[in-house]
Amino acid sequence: MTGLWTDIVEIIAPSSAAAGEKVSISIKVKNILTYAFQIGVIVEVNGGFAYLTPFLTEPGATTIFSASFIMPERSVTATITSYFVVSEYEWYPDDQQSVVITLAEVPEPQFRGFGISEYQTV
Repeated sequence: MTGLWTDIVEIIAPSSAAAGEKVSISIKVKNILTYAFQIGVIVEVNGGFAYLTPFLTEPGATTIFSASFIMPERSVTATITSYFVVSEYEWYPDDQQSVVITLAEVPEPQFRGFGISEYQTV
């Protein structure tokens, strides 16, 4: 869904990650107005928020924002919201999209056994 001022063009994130792994997300946001303005992004994952630094974005241009988090021991939904930023304290929400990152299954370690290849009597 495109907002009034911005369009989240693409979210680049892995579809799964192992618990404890660093997960990086890149978000491409386009200015769909006819004048430049500050675009900000907030990423919400697992109850935590990352406020990404707003950038002055020219008309029709796309800005790339990046964030990362440590994968918890369960699947998560990352909700990304783009903002029309007027000042440090005045952010207007616009476009919003989500991406699900599932918990990767860790294969069980396999013990193959051992054998005695030689021995010595003392």
